[in-house]
Amino acid sequence: MSTIERMADRCLLPGFIGANPPDWILRRAAAGLGGVCLYARNVESPTQLSALTARLHAENPRLIIAIDEEGGDVTRLEAATGSSYPGNLALGTVGDVELTRSVARSMGAELAAAGIDLDLAPDADVNSNGSPPTRLPGSRASRRPASRPAPSTSRVTAIRLSIRTSTFRSSIKTRTKARSSPSVPRSRPVPAR
Repeated sequence: MSTIERMADRCLLPGFIGANPPDWILRRAAAGLGGVCLYARNVESPTQLSALTARLHAENPRLIIAIDEEGGDVTRLEAATGSSYPGNLALGTVGDVELTRSVARSMGAELAAAGIDLDLAPDADVNSNGSPPTRLPGSRASRRPASRPAPSTSRVTAIRLSIRTSTFRSSIKTRTKARSSPSVPRSRPVPAR
């Protein structure tokens, strides 16, 4: 493997199918792969997940094991039964920042105990389009903590800081579409298709 390939591998978080890592993941992890991203298809039980993360970390202790666990509709740990934790929409509706912190701390502790290093959460989008988020369970709208930026920011901050007090990291994510927001000027013309 060339130097550039090794450097590129450090930036990757590939996923894989099944409850056991394939040989290529183990080989790449041992050679310096940056991390892996786990999905519901990789999780059968808490015991199995802990064994999986231990095996991956045995190949490379610096390997970052990531998962997207937000509670509510977005769960990988409890995909078969549904999350034990309320999601962003429910927490935002209740409006109790301390409850949000408590849920995030508990979720973070559970993820850390399972050997997860990075939670790809929370979702920081704002439900500003006016459509009812409950109409589409599992949609991005049901993952949004509020319909206005200020409450959304306080909840995202509470989640982020509470998760950080656990033994792993989290990653705030958002999706912005400049083309659907007429108030965002374009810096250059968009070529016709």
